[in-house]
Amino acid sequence: MMRGITLAAILIALSGCTVQPLYQGDGSVVARTVSNAGVVDLSRISISPARDRTTQDVRNHLIFLFSGGAGEPAQADYDLAISARTSRTSAAAIQRSREQEPTSAVSTVTVQYSLRNRDGRVVAEGRTSSRAAFDVSRQQFAARRAQQDAQDRAAREAAEAVRLSLIRDLNRTGS
Repeated sequence: MMRGITLAAILIALSGCTVQPLYQGDGSVVARTVSNAGVVDLSRISISPARDRTTQDVRNHLIFLFSGGAGEPAQADYDLAISARTSRTSAAAIQRSREQEPTSAVSTVTVQYSLRNRDGRVVAEGRTSSRAAFDVSRQQFAARRAQQDAQDRAAREAAEAVRLSLIRDLNRTGS
């Protein structure tokens, strides 16, 4: 008797759950973001070509975030221009040897973006930055690889911040 009541309670609780499909009927990932104001279709945004490695990292991650890996749209409603730059600063003055070199550093990626509609009117623009710490090794290759990994992490974080800013700005303008 007790098991039947417990099973009925579980079934009633589960009947209120709703599930949205991850994939559309054609197998592509749903590329829309639901917000309080409605649905923002980020897959309608094309991104301008990159001129350096950091901007390319940000661009690649944005393409994936906007379309779920499906690539850029053939006919875009918006064009996103981005530029990224990287800087490195020492984070700790802890010394391992007499060389007086820092053993920790921070890589900062700063992204400037401007979103234009088909008419060329600026719909959203802004600037964001992201930081990632890394250890500086005495081995030259290890130090360069750690710095590159930190730049990659910071670029991904900056791309996600740009995505969130665009969602906010597109909701404000009602685009």
